[in-house]
Amino acid sequence: MDFLNFDQIAQLTTQFLPLLATVALLLFFNFVIKQFLKRKMQRTHQDNRFSQQIYSLVFFAILVVAVVVTAPFSDETQGQLLSLIGILFTAIITLSSTSIMSNAMAGLMLRFVNNFSIGDYIHVGDQFGRVTEQGLFHTEIQTEDRDLTTLPNNLLIRDFVKVIHNSGTIVSCTISLGYDLHHKHIESLLVEAAEATDLEDPFVYVKELGDFSVLYRVSGFLANTRNLLTIRSVLRCNVLDILHEHNIEIVSPSYMYQKPMSQDEVHIAKRNVGPSPKEENDISSSPEEVMFDKAISAETIERLKQMREELTNQIKELDKTAPKSQLENKKKRILKIDQAIKDRQLQNEK
Repeated sequence: MDFLNFDQIAQLTTQFLPLLATVALLLFFNFVIKQFLKRKMQRTHQDNRFSQQIYSLVFFAILVVAVVVTAPFSDETQGQLLSLIGILFTAIITLSSTSIMSNAMAGLMLRFVNNFSIGDYIHVGDQFGRVTEQGLFHTEIQTEDRDLTTLPNNLLIRDFVKVIHNSGTIVSCTISLGYDLHHKHIESLLVEAAEATDLEDPFVYVKELGDFSVLYRVSGFLANTRNLLTIRSVLRCNVLDILHEHNIEIVSPSYMYQKPMSQDEVHIAKRNVGPSPKEENDISSSPEEVMFDKAISAETIERLKQMREELTNQIKELDKTAPKSQLENKKKRILKIDQAIKDRQLQNEK
C-alpha cells in the first residue's frame, strides 16, 4: 500500500488551502452575523425571522459560488460549473410556480405591497382568520376554531384576499320581509337595531324586490374590529328582537302552512321580560378572546414594539440639555414595554 509522502501532502494542502480558508472565513462571518441578529432581536424585541430567512438564502448562494471559484479546478471546469449554477438558478426561478422559490418571491411581494399585517382579519378562499405570523414562505392565521392554519404565500398572490383592517369595517345583516310591510317602517326599525349594536352611522339598503319578498340590508361602521364576529351575531339578534317586539313576523322567503290556523295567528318567538337588546348582548367578555388568542397576543406585541421604537427615537432626538428626569421617565417606560413583550412572548410559547 502506497502512502503519500510529505511533498504530496504539502502539494494537496497548497491546492485546497484557498478553498478551506474561504469556507472557514465564510462560516466565521455567518456565525458572527447570526449572533449579531440574535442579540439585536433580544435587545429590540423585533421579529427578524423574515430577514434571517432571506440572509440564509443569500449566504447559501454566496457559499456555493465561493466554493466553485476557490476549488482547485481548471478555468474551463470552473466556467462550466458557474454556468451550470446559473442555469440551475434560472430553472428554479422559471419553475417557481410550484417550488419553494415561488413562496419566497410571493413573501417578498407581500412585504412590498404590505396589504395586511399581524392581527388583521383575512379571507382567502374558504379560509378565514386573523394573521398571527408572516414569514418568507408562509403566512399563519388563527381560525374561528382557534386552530392555526398555514397558508403558502403563493396562494395569497394567486387568489383574492379580503382584508379587514384594525381601523374599522362595515358590519351588515341581510333579511327578507313581505310586501305587506312598508319599507319606511322597516328601515327605521333596522336602524334602531344597528344603533342598539353600537354601530356608527347606520344605514339601510333595499337590495332586491323578489317575487315573494323584499330584501333589506342594514349596515353600520364598526370602529374596533377586535370583536367582529360577536358584533355580527349581536346585530342579527337585535334585528330579530326589535322586529318581533313590533309584531313583525319573519316568514320569508317562503313559508308553508301545513295546518289550519286563524288569519290573526302569527309566529314570533316569545320573549321573556328582561334587559334591552343593548344590555343583553354585553360583549365585555367576547368569544374572540378565546378564538384568536394568539393573533391578539401577536398584535399586542407589534403595538408594543412600535411604542418602544417611538420612545427610542424620542430619546435620540432630545437635546443634551434636556432634563434628566425626562430621559429617565422614557427609559423606564421602555423597560416596562420590554418586560411586557417578554411576558407576551412567554405566554405564546406556553
